[in-house]
Amino acid sequence: MREEPVPSPLPEDNPIGEVLARHNASAPHVALYIVGGGLALVLALLVLFLGIQMGWVWIWPIVVLVAAGFALFRRASTVVGRSVLVGTQGVELTEGALHRRFLWRDVTAIRRYGATGPGGELTLVGTCRIEIVKNRGRVLAISEEFSNLWDLYDRIDSSFRDYSLPKVMQRVLAGEEMNFGTIHVGSQGIREESKGLLWNGVESASTVQGSFVVRQKGGNHPFISCSVFNIDNVSLLLALVEWGVQNLGSRGASE
Repeated sequence: MREEPVPSPLPEDNPIGEVLARHNASAPHVALYIVGGGLALVLALLVLFLGIQMGWVWIWPIVVLVAAGFALFRRASTVVGRSVLVGTQGVELTEGALHRRFLWRDVTAIRRYGATGPGGELTLVGTCRIEIVKNRGRVLAISEEFSNLWDLYDRIDSSFRDYSLPKVMQRVLAGEEMNFGTIHVGSQGIREESKGLLWNGVESASTVQGSFVVRQKGGNHPFISCSVFNIDNVSLLLALVEWGVQNLGSRGASE
């Protein structure tokens, strides 16, 4: 997905609102691409040299290595100019002269993909990314090439929460059930698929070691526990559950 380039935002006329944070591409990733590109070109020269010594030249391995080397150099030049601005009204990804903006009014989901460590902590092992999804299915992907990826996710998620919470509360009061991936929240309570808990049965909701956990009043074990990677808009969900417990808790008992 690619958006049309737009002019750089001016401080007095910024569609994403007040800028809360800026994250740039990680220098180690740039260095890794440059080193990888250099190694590919060195290997191409080595294959050429050995081929000449043996009296014949392996064309295709040389072509592949040279192409890979230049592709890595190009990737490095692209990453150098990448940055993300998080604002009160949306987010903007800059890649050189190209700016892609996703305003919160058009966004339906903030997602993260990654892994957890032995103790359940979030890690950057494997392929990790943040996805911002528009209401028409367009996706803005932000990868681990950015420094402090999970801190960036927290900034994006909390900004979207602050913008969306009042609107979501009104929709819940109107009887609409909100979908957060595998978790659903309505005026009566919270559920995971067919397992539900009414508001006056909810003790608390939190994230613990990479899991979203809902505890039932009087219960010894979590009533709901699922990976945060299976949930959209985690901060918004936590805030909505807290509001539901405080303001809708007089509605019935647990199912």
